[in-house]
Order: sequence, then structure tokens, then C-alpha cells
Amino acid sequence: MHTGEKMRHIKFVKMTGAGNDFILIDNRSAKIEDRSSFGLDACNRKMSIGADGVAFIEKRINPGSAFMMRLINADGSEADMCGNAVRCIAFLGYKMGLAGRKLAVDTPAGIKRIFIESAEKVTVNMGLPSDLRLNIRLTAGRKNYNACHVNTGVPHAIVYENSPDVENTGREIRFHKVFGKQGANANFVKVLGKRRLKVRTYERGVEAETLACGTGATAAALISNMLGKTEFPTTVVTSGGQLLRIDIDKEGFLFMSGGVKMICEGTLYY
Repeated sequence: MHTGEKMRHIKFVKMTGAGNDFILIDNRSAKIEDRSSFGLDACNRKMSIGADGVAFIEKRINPGSAFMMRLINADGSEADMCGNAVRCIAFLGYKMGLAGRKLAVDTPAGIKRIFIESAEKVTVNMGLPSDLRLNIRLTAGRKNYNACHVNTGVPHAIVYENSPDVENTGREIRFHKVFGKQGANANFVKVLGKRRLKVRTYERGVEAETLACGTGATAAALISNMLGKTEFPTTVVTSGGQLLRIDIDKEGFLFMSGGVKMICEGTLYY
């Protein structure tokens, strides 16, 4: 963090969605111009608040939206979409009086519609999946996998592994050449039942395993359904033990539901 006479006082709220933690900033006045640098500093768990990412409330770009979300990962990179972050920021926007219980939020991945029943159940329409690829043969962690790929807002690789080495094998899959320059989040899936999965995710941008990944849970549920391993609605048990519920409608739109929690609010000296 910066020191000296030019230090600024930045109001923040910290929230978690199923264990995915975020710093939320109202930036509609554009007081933070360099989001990447700010996010890199603020997410440092040893030197600052610490989080998986910073979610900024920005001015909307579509007339029907409440506001826009811009998300900076812990490594300073920007993510087009994050299911748990958009659920958190929608709940905060509702509490701030920026919108009602049903709202639309602009993201770089398009408009996301959120439905707030309570803090225990915030649902986001994740949209239609894209870039679906099945039967991808790859080797990682000295094991051969028959992987799948799908974009549920951001790209995800899916492999089935009951006892994975998430940090090491996950890193190999995340950077594997078969997924190109952008790479993919690496999801290790264990089938617990016809409507239940355990998912552990190595996330791009955080470059480590996170306690939950909403887009990853959605991708895992979709692929598992397509392969006949599970049925919708599917409950996903996250690394942190929290539950996310994934469902699909007749048009193929995916929905993710789960709880959010406001942890604290305060002032960051930046």
C-alpha cells in the first residue's frame, strides 16, 4: 500500500460467497483508476486486507442494469465473470438501495440477472455455456486424463479425480498447452451421488485452490450431467464445505444458487 501525503481513504466491504472471498468497492465515481494495481495490493493476505479478488461497482452500461461489476483477481488480472462475486456484489447493491431483489448487473461477459431471496439464497442466471469440448486427452501430475472443457463465463477444464493434488496437478492443467494462451481453471470432480458432486478448483488469477468457484461448480455440474453421471438440480460441495445448487432451464440457461455473507466493512488506507 502507498504511504505518505497522497494516501487515500477507500471505503470497502468484505464478503464471501460459499467461501470465495472478495473486497467490494463502490467505484462509480472512478476514484480508483488503476484497478489492477489496487487489486494486486488489496488482495495480499499478508500486507493488506486479503481476498481472492476485488469486485468494483461501476457505472452501468445498459439502461436496464443496476450497475456494472469489474472483477480483479488476486494477481492483478481481470476476470470477465465470477459467479460468487456477482452474487455478493448484487446482494451489496440491494443492501445499498441500488436495486431491488431482482436485478441485472453488467459484466464483461454480458448482463447477469440475479434473484435475491435471502442471504442464504442468492441465485444468478449464469447464461448459456460456450466452447464445449469433450474427450480431451492430456497428461498432468504423471497421470493421463480424459478431460472436458466449457466456458461458463470463464474457461474451465473438468477432470474426474477422487484424491487430487490440486496445487501441483491443478497448476499443470491450468497452464496446459491444449487450452491455449488463456489457459483454464482446473476442476477436480468427485461424484457423490446422482445429484451431488464434490468439486475442488485451482483458479486462474488466484493461482491456487480456492474454497469455492461458482463458474467451476456450474461447469462441473453441466459436464457431469452431459456425461450421464448426475442429474439436475445438482448440489455441489465446495472445498470449504459450503453448498452450491446448479440447475438448468428448458432453453439451456444455467442457474447457480448459494449463500453470501457480509464479513466486515471499513476503510483501507491506500
